[in-house]
Amino acid sequence: MTFWNRDEWWDLQPNDLWKTQCPFCDITLTPLVKEFTYWYVCNNKYPYWGNKKNLLLIPKRHVKYSYDLKKQEWWELENIHNFIHDYFGDEDFFSFMRESCTGRSLEHLHYHYLPWFISNEDVEHILEKK
Repeated sequence: MTFWNRDEWWDLQPNDLWKTQCPFCDITLTPLVKEFTYWYVCNNKYPYWGNKKNLLLIPKRHVKYSYDLKKQEWWELENIHNFIHDYFGDEDFFSFMRESCTGRSLEHLHYHYLPWFISNEDVEHILEKK
């Protein structure tokens, strides 16, 4: 599988491609790690800082906001979080998502899970962008 950094990802995108063609609705476009009843856990093909352990949690339904999730989808998160803890093992990790449309790359709700440790090179790269 080819991983891209975030800058390359933005360079590859037509202006409004993901507004009309959602890559998370066609899961064959995303590298699947584990499938649950209502969710997919996938590797991020365009990981932050090039970190290949960047997981995505994606609802199977096209949902834009967390308040649109059904009870069953919320309830399944306990099992998914147990899986993610096992995936990272003893390694600390953090998660995030952007609820509003501002700054979000896709209209399909998704959560990111990343190892907590960020190398000095990653920090330097981030600071160069500011």
